[in-house]
Amino acid sequence: MGHHAVFIVLGVLGCTAIGFVPATLVIEPHDIGLASGVLNSIQACGKATAQALCFSALQNKIAVYLSEYATPAALSASLPHWSLPALFGGMATGNFSNAPSVNPVIIHGIGP
Repeated sequence: MGHHAVFIVLGVLGCTAIGFVPATLVIEPHDIGLASGVLNSIQACGKATAQALCFSALQNKIAVYLSEYATPAALSASLPHWSLPALFGGMATGNFSNAPSVNPVIIHGIGP
């Protein structure tokens, strides 16, 4: 294990040990608050990292599924092949003014 991993593991174990009931008899109350704050900071850092990883994975999947499913669906709905880049740009921005053959009311499921 690297030095960073050892530091993180010892930090988490230390914060967890301070949270136990017998530790409250030995450790000052402000130190318990400090340990809780450090533990919450570690938790927030972990959540931010997990959110960034999930967002990155979903962005990669969008690129795959967009070409795999949206292109055949648009072509089968008699959309001209030359308007596919404008369609994908409109899907990203929500503005379909550059795609003249696309009806945004039907895309969003509002219309018939």
